[in-house]
Amino acid sequence: MADRRPPNATNRDVQQALDRIRRRQERRLADLARGALKSPEARAFLGTWLDGRTGLFRTSFNPSGSVMCFQEGQRNAGIELLAFLERADPALTDQMIAEVRARKRADDAELDAVQTPSATDTREEDRNDG
Repeated sequence: MADRRPPNATNRDVQQALDRIRRRQERRLADLARGALKSPEARAFLGTWLDGRTGLFRTSFNPSGSVMCFQEGQRNAGIELLAFLERADPALTDQMIAEVRARKRADDAELDAVQTPSATDTREEDRNDG
């Protein structure tokens, strides 16, 4: 493979160029993250993905070591993305997490309403048993 450096470039020049490129890419990603966090739809997507797909807010423990390793890998990716979002815009990241928790509470309440018999249902069952 041919050397892509100009004939007068030093290793230091190359390293400095790589550092500039890396910093520029990081700034671009941070700008994109801030832009996404400003959108309620993007926050809903990111929060739901982090919660549901990466398992960020739940334990990765599993009796099977291979399953646990896989789940921990997914969770680690979620932790990395959340940390990046936090650095980009802490307030909007906190808002995203609050929105995820509010949706989970609403989902849990709906599920509880279906699973928990009401007092009138219980009395009707008692009458039918007796």
